[in-house]
Amino acid sequence: MTFIIKALTTLDGIARALDPQYNLLAAAQPFVRSLAVSKEEGQSRIGSLAKQTKEFVLYQFQKPTRTEMAIKRLESRIELGEIQFRVKSLEGDRQLRSIFLAVKTIMYGTFCGFATIVGVLLLPTPNYAIAMFCLAMFFLFLTGRSLIKLLLQERIDRLIRK
Repeated sequence: MTFIIKALTTLDGIARALDPQYNLLAAAQPFVRSLAVSKEEGQSRIGSLAKQTKEFVLYQFQKPTRTEMAIKRLESRIELGEIQFRVKSLEGDRQLRSIFLAVKTIMYGTFCGFATIVGVLLLPTPNYAIAMFCLAMFFLFLTGRSLIKLLLQERIDRLIRK
């Protein structure tokens, strides 16, 4: 709007410099009269301008603010995985460690049992059977060590909760 007014005043100045008898209001009067009188699809042009102005004002009031737009951009970046949040919980970390130790203990116990069964099946060939029993003993050692760690972790967790 500012640029339009600036352009009109510049043109008015140029026109007055060329013709001192020039009057902007007198020159614009036929155009304004045609706007007021003419019909465009059942409405006057002024009515359509008023309608457009009303729609523009309503749009300006209803459009989201900069803060809302920033929040929507942030939400979309989170949904796309560009931004990730990490929530650290000491209790959750302790529970995850306990679960990890329990799973590790179960795996070692399973490997120990599997090696023992294979060793029993390989008894007719003593060299392979001894190798499998040694492997079973190794996994039995790891299972025992993991069980001790798990028991200590549970005791420490109980003390922390109290």
